[in-house]
Amino acid sequence: MKKHIPTAYIKENEEKRILRGHLWIFKNEILKQEPVNDGDVVDIYNSEDRFICRGFFQEDGGIFARVLSYHQEEINTYFFLKRLSTAQNLRNRLFDGSDVYRWIHAESDGLPGLIIDRYQSLVTIQFQCNFYNLYSHYLLEAIKSFKGIQYIYSKQNEELSSDIPDEIVCNINKLNIIVPIKKAQKTGLFLDQRLNYLYSQKYTREAKVLDCFCYAGLWTCHSIQAGAKYVVGIESSKEATAIAKKNLELNKYSNCAEFYNIDVEEYFKQNPKEEFDVIILDPPAYAKKKNDFKKAFLKYQRINSFALRHIKKGGFLITCSCSHFISPTDFREIIKRASRNVARETRLLEFHGAAPDHPEILIMPELSYLKCAIFQVF
Repeated sequence: MKKHIPTAYIKENEEKRILRGHLWIFKNEILKQEPVNDGDVVDIYNSEDRFICRGFFQEDGGIFARVLSYHQEEINTYFFLKRLSTAQNLRNRLFDGSDVYRWIHAESDGLPGLIIDRYQSLVTIQFQCNFYNLYSHYLLEAIKSFKGIQYIYSKQNEELSSDIPDEIVCNINKLNIIVPIKKAQKTGLFLDQRLNYLYSQKYTREAKVLDCFCYAGLWTCHSIQAGAKYVVGIESSKEATAIAKKNLELNKYSNCAEFYNIDVEEYFKQNPKEEFDVIILDPPAYAKKKNDFKKAFLKYQRINSFALRHIKKGGFLITCSCSHFISPTDFREIIKRASRNVARETRLLEFHGAAPDHPEILIMPELSYLKCAIFQVF
């Protein structure tokens, strides 16, 4: 006997956005609904009783449901297997011969609210939606069916994890890099910067580089790989700095860099006259919600102003923001104001987003977040 799927009806004409590919149904769009629990699968109908989509109910926040399918397909192992296979086929094309990638990028890969990274034999999972707890046995069964998977780790559900090592070593852009599994930020490493690391290398060659918010040292290692003269890394987390030092050792770069456990702004204040050929800024997301915008804008402006003061004439600023609520236009304005504040002239050379294993859905600008801009400074 098939399990009953609760139904909900949306208001007149609200289905148009959904049928164009937007995968969120908001609570203020609901006309009526059957009783439903957090994470339950729910079928959505329009006001004329026509089936629109199947999704899962989300109790918290303004989203009523996230779309899983435009068909009434059963949510089982095969459902997850199809999406994982489609996503893996794309990653195999993007990074031929590599089994390190963002495997599932939430809505963009047909599994809303779910992030899966693959680091060779290890898979890390992140989600906030209870749906993935309720259907975890199907998800795990699907993941385990893929060749080479030994470990599955989820911070949100330790029961999904078994016999997980504290860290593993994987290869990214021909560098050996430690993935700090249990103590990692988010799902391990920042794979969204994978290509931006490579784009930066033409500027860091033969340069003295300052890597701010360096975390596990990937910008540092890529700079040295490109031929940087020397790199200084700044990171407030002692645990992250320890991993960064290990990554230097793994690649025999220990003599090419030094790390300091200190706040980035404090470092600039303590070294007012030190100059660099290249400064890299890859800070955390300062605007995690819409109300953070003004404060975040000023914080990004301040940190970029500090950096611009310390770049040699003709040098380069590689600056990033992973805040969705800071748009590309906002980010350009931030650098414009920061440049004006310190009387430096800047020229935009390159502007990039996330690596292509982090695809976007054009009708859902909510999914766009990463900006990486490269400026020449005079």
